[in-house]
Amino acid sequence: MSDNAPLKGIFGKAAALTALAAAGVFYVTGAQVGADFYHQWQDNKAAAATSSYTEQDRTANTPWKAALESLGVTLAAGFTGIALGKAHRRANGQDDGSGGYYGGGYSSSYSGNNDNFWLGYVLGSNNSSSSSSSSSDDNGGAAAALVIAGVAAGAAAAGIVTYKALKYNFTPGEQLRGPSF
Repeated sequence: MSDNAPLKGIFGKAAALTALAAAGVFYVTGAQVGADFYHQWQDNKAAAATSSYTEQDRTANTPWKAALESLGVTLAAGFTGIALGKAHRRANGQDDGSGGYYGGGYSSSYSGNNDNFWLGYVLGSNNSSSSSSSSSDDNGGAAAALVIAGVAAGAAAAGIVTYKALKYNFTPGEQLRGPSF
């Protein structure tokens, strides 16, 4: 048993619980982001159907920053918890559930031409002098679909990483409790 195995266990559990808390924050803020874009899309459709245009931007106060930060914390803490949990189990001679394979993972890199087209399309223009035409088919449905799909993908990733971090750091039946004196 390694001298730092107890520390790996403690920090692994702390990272897993941090991932769990941050995932909860992401679920709430991500749902708000998706809802804002969905409601903006519905407002745009209603305005196009009635040939009236009202300047109401439901996405102006969308909690992008909080959602992205909480997703980042979830993934970082989750992956840290997974690594520490596996290391702690190996140091204690326990099976980590990976079937004995401790080798490297699959790595891929993509270096394409990223001109930020999709990000600009989803977030919209910062130009305050926008105009609307009822003959335009762009009512924000594509942007809403992309944002909602992105939030759903982020929620799935957060859930999987958090589950694995908890799985590697807490044995089945182990309760989350503080030290007993």
